[in-house]
Amino acid sequence: MPLRLTPAVITAIFLAVDTPIPLLLFHRQLRMHRIATLLAGPTRVVKNHTTKRRIAYDPTNKWTIDQHDDTLCLEFLLFTKSQVKEMAFILRIPSKFRYGICYTAYDALALVLYHLSSPLHLKDVVDHFNRGLQWISTVFNDVCVHLDQNFHKKLEWDCVFLRQQRLQRYCNYVHANGEPSGVLWGFIDGTHREICRPQPETFDQTLLWSGYKHAHTMVFQSIVTPDGLLVHVKGPYEGRASDWGIYKDSGLQDKLKEYAKDENGQQLWVYRDAGYGMSEGIMSSYRARGMGGNRAAAPLQEDQEVFNANMAKQHIVMEWGFGKVVNTFAFIDFHKKLKLGLSPVGSLVFTAILLTNVHTCYHGSETAAYFECLPPTVWEYFGVERDDF
Repeated sequence: MPLRLTPAVITAIFLAVDTPIPLLLFHRQLRMHRIATLLAGPTRVVKNHTTKRRIAYDPTNKWTIDQHDDTLCLEFLLFTKSQVKEMAFILRIPSKFRYGICYTAYDALALVLYHLSSPLHLKDVVDHFNRGLQWISTVFNDVCVHLDQNFHKKLEWDCVFLRQQRLQRYCNYVHANGEPSGVLWGFIDGTHREICRPQPETFDQTLLWSGYKHAHTMVFQSIVTPDGLLVHVKGPYEGRASDWGIYKDSGLQDKLKEYAKDENGQQLWVYRDAGYGMSEGIMSSYRARGMGGNRAAAPLQEDQEVFNANMAKQHIVMEWGFGKVVNTFAFIDFHKKLKLGLSPVGSLVFTAILLTNVHTCYHGSETAAYFECLPPTVWEYFGVERDDF
């Protein structure tokens, strides 16, 4: 049996032999023994002195959507099995990802739906799908980035979907709900999405700090229509950005001037809150204004007060629109999971908004029920022929 050079053996040899072993050799052997003992033991994370372990899963029992019925798919994925397959086709979900990972488009989309629907840890997704951490993270992030890159322009402004006939139809539904002019087709506002406090070496914390929300946030601008769709989304912007500053930077004013018109060329409008200034294509409530100096403001006329009261009730649909996004895909409402530099935070939020619109096309929304405006089919929304499926 070969002699194992433990510290005790080395010390005994050093003391027993007539010719002393050089002290340098003794220290070298002792140091190498300590290094070998450290490498042979469990891997440890030096920062918090906790044992680093691998998450066990069963690779022989990999999850696929075909194993489950519509009841389970609705519970965990928010869509039926046939709807998930239609979405995978319409959204052109890839089947090949980084690092040579291959997966069916249906199951890749199901993974994204499952992970976004609740703020789960990756280890919980591993337990459900029986895949490795790197595999889960790669597929999830790649699909979200794919949706952001391919449908970002659609969410900013879709000239084909927002044609004159559809905008006029929206105006009719808002008018039937109490708006007197009949030229208002949507509601614009901004929303803050709180994120994890960024590290100083990753991003300037002062840019993302919102004094209004007292948190680090990203801001998105959106327009909600009577059928519950978010037809315009612009962002993300840093948390300190104002609604009016985002509006001027987004280029929305030019799009409203060019495209938001009825068949007779008359300007159609979106309703704003007090955070926006005066601009063509944007309508706001009436305000009582004085005549200068210290004179008291003249009271509003009766029809102006009626307009303000009606629009104050209807403007709540903006909160419903944003609220459905975070209620349907709660992952983006858990700010500790949204870490700049570690995950594509902007792509995650855009993916959640896009999939919320798809959910509205299939299942409706509170806004659509309020205006009694039927949403389009998912095929109409994306302009894809069903016969191609």
